[in-house]
Amino acid sequence: MTYLLDSDVFIRAKNNHYRFAVCPGFWEWLTEANHLGIVYSLTQVLEEISQVGKVEPEPNLDELALWAQQQGAAFFIQPSSESERVYQQIADLVNRNDQYRQRARDHFLAKADPWLIAHAHSMNWIVVTHEVSAPDSQRSVKIPDICSALEPRVRCISPFEMLQREGAVFDLRSSP
Repeated sequence: MTYLLDSDVFIRAKNNHYRFAVCPGFWEWLTEANHLGIVYSLTQVLEEISQVGKVEPEPNLDELALWAQQQGAAFFIQPSSESERVYQQIADLVNRNDQYRQRARDHFLAKADPWLIAHAHSMNWIVVTHEVSAPDSQRSVKIPDICSALEPRVRCISPFEMLQREGAVFDLRSSP
């Protein structure tokens, strides 16, 4: 199976349960899984990570942004040419849905999320995100809901499910 990771997977990992200093094994696993052709993300996600990592007014990058840039184009790939057609299908789907407020539609379509879904759809890959379905939401468009609305449906799982499926293990190196 091949997985396509959303920006929130990286951001939450860095800020919470897989901090670089606490769990370097997570980041090492991602790098190795990418080398094996199991895990990827998109250039649009790299852009989001780099924007989150900027410290204003100086253009310094945080630890996550630096890690992401070191992974380069092998990890953060361009969407496939087929993705453009699927992106348009997603945009039409979102814009036709009167349930969402216009601000929610605009926000979703300006992010990496529709590209992530479009590429996963075109490649038959699995989207990995922390987002959960919220089919009655008016204020935000959720990745799992758009994945479910497409034909054929795009599979969408949590990072924890991906790690479990792939048998990822992070051994304790040392403790005080």
